[in-house]
Amino acid sequence: MARDNVVDLTPQLERLANMTVEPHHGGSGGGGGMDEVVQRVKVLEADMKDVKAVLARLEPVLSGIDSRLKSMQSDAQKQALDVAELKGRVSQLPSTVQLIGFVLAVLIAGGVLRYIMP
Repeated sequence: MARDNVVDLTPQLERLANMTVEPHHGGSGGGGGMDEVVQRVKVLEADMKDVKAVLARLEPVLSGIDSRLKSMQSDAQKQALDVAELKGRVSQLPSTVQLIGFVLAVLIAGGVLRYIMP
Protein backbone atom coordinates (compact mmCIF):
# COMPACT_ATOMS: atom_id res chain seq x y z
CA MET A 1 0.00 0.00 0.00
CA ALA A 2 1.33 3.40 -0.95
CA ARG A 3 1.49 5.93 1.87
CA ASP A 4 2.58 8.95 -0.18
CA ASN A 5 -0.73 10.84 0.06
CA VAL A 6 -1.61 9.87 3.66
CA VAL A 7 -1.37 12.59 6.33
CA ASP A 8 -0.98 11.62 9.96
CA LEU A 9 -3.58 13.57 11.98
CA THR A 10 -2.75 11.97 15.32
CA PRO A 11 -0.96 15.05 16.80
CA GLN A 12 -3.82 17.37 15.87
CA LEU A 13 -6.41 14.96 17.31
CA GLU A 14 -4.45 14.63 20.57
CA ARG A 15 -4.22 18.42 20.86
CA LEU A 16 -7.98 18.78 20.27
CA ALA A 17 -8.75 16.09 22.84
CA ASN A 18 -6.69 17.89 25.49
CA MET A 19 -8.27 21.31 24.83
CA THR A 20 -10.60 22.81 27.39
CA VAL A 21 -13.48 25.07 26.49
CA GLU A 22 -13.10 28.55 27.92
CA PRO A 23 -16.24 30.35 29.05
CA HIS A 24 -17.59 32.88 26.58
CA HIS A 25 -17.29 36.47 27.84
CA GLY A 26 -19.12 38.28 25.07
CA GLY A 27 -22.42 40.09 24.62
CA SER A 28 -24.12 39.89 28.00
CA GLY A 29 -20.92 39.97 29.99
CA GLY A 30 -21.88 36.76 31.77
CA GLY A 31 -19.61 33.81 32.03
CA GLY A 32 -20.64 30.27 32.59
CA GLY A 33 -20.70 27.28 30.40
CA MET A 34 -23.39 25.00 29.17
CA ASP A 35 -25.34 25.24 32.44
CA GLU A 36 -25.93 28.92 31.82
CA VAL A 37 -26.90 28.27 28.21
CA VAL A 38 -29.37 25.60 29.29
CA GLN A 39 -30.88 27.95 31.86
CA ARG A 40 -31.17 30.75 29.30
CA VAL A 41 -32.84 28.39 26.82
CA LYS A 42 -35.35 27.36 29.50
CA VAL A 43 -36.19 31.01 30.13
CA LEU A 44 -36.57 31.62 26.40
CA GLU A 45 -38.85 28.61 26.07
CA ALA A 46 -41.03 29.90 28.91
CA ASP A 47 -41.14 33.31 27.29
CA MET A 48 -42.13 31.73 23.98
CA LYS A 49 -45.05 29.99 25.70
CA ASP A 50 -46.20 33.41 26.91
CA VAL A 51 -45.80 34.87 23.42
CA LYS A 52 -47.79 32.01 21.92
CA ALA A 53 -50.56 32.53 24.49
CA VAL A 54 -50.75 36.24 23.69
CA LEU A 55 -50.81 35.54 19.96
CA ALA A 56 -53.58 32.98 20.45
CA ARG A 57 -55.65 35.66 22.22
CA LEU A 58 -54.88 38.26 19.55
CA GLU A 59 -55.76 36.10 16.56
CA PRO A 60 -59.57 36.22 17.04
CA VAL A 61 -59.39 39.93 17.81
CA LEU A 62 -57.50 40.59 14.58
CA SER A 63 -59.97 38.44 12.67
CA GLY A 64 -62.85 40.50 14.08
CA ILE A 65 -61.11 43.74 13.17
CA ASP A 66 -60.55 42.44 9.65
CA SER A 67 -64.22 41.56 9.18
CA ARG A 68 -65.30 44.96 10.55
CA LEU A 69 -62.94 46.73 8.16
CA LYS A 70 -64.37 44.80 5.22
CA SER A 71 -67.88 45.75 6.34
CA MET A 72 -66.84 49.39 6.69
CA GLN A 73 -65.36 49.30 3.20
CA SER A 74 -68.62 48.11 1.67
CA ASP A 75 -70.54 50.71 3.70
CA ALA A 76 -68.18 53.42 2.45
CA GLN A 77 -68.75 52.31 -1.13
CA LYS A 78 -72.52 52.51 -0.62
CA GLN A 79 -72.19 55.98 0.89
CA ALA A 80 -70.04 57.09 -2.02
CA LEU A 81 -72.80 56.01 -4.40
CA ASP A 82 -75.40 57.87 -2.33
CA VAL A 83 -73.28 61.03 -2.37
CA ALA A 84 -72.87 60.77 -6.14
CA GLU A 85 -76.65 60.44 -6.52
CA LEU A 86 -77.22 63.47 -4.29
CA LYS A 87 -74.71 65.50 -6.28
CA GLY A 88 -76.63 64.62 -9.44
CA ARG A 89 -79.91 65.71 -7.92
CA VAL A 90 -78.49 68.94 -6.50
CA SER A 91 -76.96 69.83 -9.85
CA GLN A 92 -80.47 69.71 -11.36
CA LEU A 93 -81.93 72.16 -8.81
CA PRO A 94 -82.29 75.76 -9.96
CA SER A 95 -79.65 78.20 -8.78
CA THR A 96 -80.35 81.29 -6.69
CA VAL A 97 -80.17 83.53 -9.74
CA GLN A 98 -82.68 81.33 -11.55
CA LEU A 99 -85.07 81.46 -8.57
CA ILE A 100 -84.83 85.25 -8.31
CA GLY A 101 -85.42 85.50 -12.05
CA PHE A 102 -88.50 83.28 -11.78
CA VAL A 103 -89.94 85.32 -8.88
CA LEU A 104 -89.35 88.58 -10.79
CA ALA A 105 -90.95 87.11 -13.91
CA VAL A 106 -94.05 86.08 -11.90
CA LEU A 107 -94.29 89.53 -10.30
CA ILE A 108 -93.91 91.29 -13.64
CA ALA A 109 -96.44 88.94 -15.28
CA GLY A 110 -98.86 89.58 -12.41
CA GLY A 111 -98.41 93.35 -12.73
CA VAL A 112 -98.91 93.26 -16.48
CA LEU A 113 -102.03 91.10 -16.13
CA ARG A 114 -103.39 93.49 -13.52
CA TYR A 115 -103.21 96.39 -15.93
CA ILE A 116 -104.41 94.42 -18.93
CA MET A 117 -107.37 92.83 -17.23
CA PRO A 118 -109.69 95.29 -15.50
